[in-house]
Amino acid sequence: GMAFPLALRIAVNTGRVVTGATGADTLVTGAAVNASARLQQSAAPGDIVVGAVTRQLTQAAVRYADARVVEAKGLGQIDGFLALEILDAIPTQHRGVGAMRAPLIGRDAELRLLGETWRRVMSEGTPALVTISGQAGVGKSRLVAELAEIIGRDSMLRGRCLSYGRGITYWPMLEMLRADAGIAGDDPREAAVAKLRAAVLRTVEPSDRETVAKSLAILAGLAEPSEDPGGATGDALARELRWSARRYFERRAQTAPMTLVFDDIHWAEPALLDLIEHVTERSRASLLVICLTRPELREHQLPLANSWSHVIELHGLRRRGVRARLGHRVQRPVVARVSNEELRAPATRSLAELR
Repeated sequence: GMAFPLALRIAVNTGRVVTGATGADTLVTGAAVNASARLQQSAAPGDIVVGAVTRQLTQAAVRYADARVVEAKGLGQIDGFLALEILDAIPTQHRGVGAMRAPLIGRDAELRLLGETWRRVMSEGTPALVTISGQAGVGKSRLVAELAEIIGRDSMLRGRCLSYGRGITYWPMLEMLRADAGIAGDDPREAAVAKLRAAVLRTVEPSDRETVAKSLAILAGLAEPSEDPGGATGDALARELRWSARRYFERRAQTAPMTLVFDDIHWAEPALLDLIEHVTERSRASLLVICLTRPELREHQLPLANSWSHVIELHGLRRRGVRARLGHRVQRPVVARVSNEELRAPATRSLAELR
């Protein structure tokens, strides 16, 4: 057959839609769908054009051209934005609204527990595990952000489990190791490997450096196990990765106390849970491990549970608590209006210690 070029016009839009099944087909309709079709029609071959809300949600990771006005039949004029460049090669979450930051309310007990755990980790030179459980948006990340303000952001590394994708089993470790070694998203592989190796040389004793460097390169997504013909595979490889991660962070935490934060641990695969348990249980250093999860993570799936691990459960604020805590900060009519709405903001209900 004859070869011919194929160019796509792509539009991405965000908004509310109505969906339902009609026989074997699934129907999706609504203003957001119609706007997306008009945006696609305005795109040139090879272009990706997004709507205003999509741009607002992704502008930290994508560079866009200035707004273009698109005539959308039935909708009037809408703004479209041409995607120019991906700024962030590694998926990240961007929470909050710009520079706005509200005072933390209803979190005294949880923040106190985290602070006390951190102080014990520092004073005793032993690890600890805290699991923070709650529905999406209830304030798990905000609680950790407040802790970071107290203990210092330089002492905290953070990684997020992904819900789908290839090669994501150890994704949080990839993010932590790259951040700790100063690896940028656009660094060439050779430069990234050199930075990681330099971090290992600074941290690990000579007898363990080669093993740790090879394993961490795999965890950081900079090497494949198949590149080392004589290397471990299967269960032996998993054990080697766990041991190397523990040795590296243990040595790092012996120099200065560290906190490792694993976001969205409900998406974690068993191999990552095993690694977290190994690092937390067997380290002999000032290492605080925090796991953030939704209630979908059942108790038997939690990483290591013993006398020095805790679970913090976050629930919605009660109206009385909102009125009592906000009454002195805003005018009374505003408080009354907020308190009569259904509140889904974070609050304390219980602190359960696992046995």
